[in-house]
Amino acid sequence: MIACSLGYSLERNGLIKVNILSDRLPEKYHWILDSLISLVSFAMFFWVSYYWYINVARSFKRNVTSESIAETPLWIPEGMVLIGLALLCLTLFVRILVLVSTRQVPHIESNK
Repeated sequence: MIACSLGYSLERNGLIKVNILSDRLPEKYHWILDSLISLVSFAMFFWVSYYWYINVARSFKRNVTSESIAETPLWIPEGMVLIGLALLCLTLFVRILVLVSTRQVPHIESNK
């Protein structure tokens, strides 16, 4: 279920971020670096999602089940991971669009 929360955590700036490069750039250029990192992340997770989809489809087609007493079809938990990866890809894609259109890094206010 952790995979399903990655997109939300990214949107709310809840993921760990190392600012080694962005601290050395002027703030007006942070959006460029963030766009490039988001684009590379999107490409990487889209690639992982594609191959994970092949795995889920194979498990569904072969009717693979778990080795427990319940014999749960494996495509169900694998499908949940695929949904989480798809949500993360969607969040990264929207983030790229926001960064390019506004030319600012989005900041989420915390309700503390």
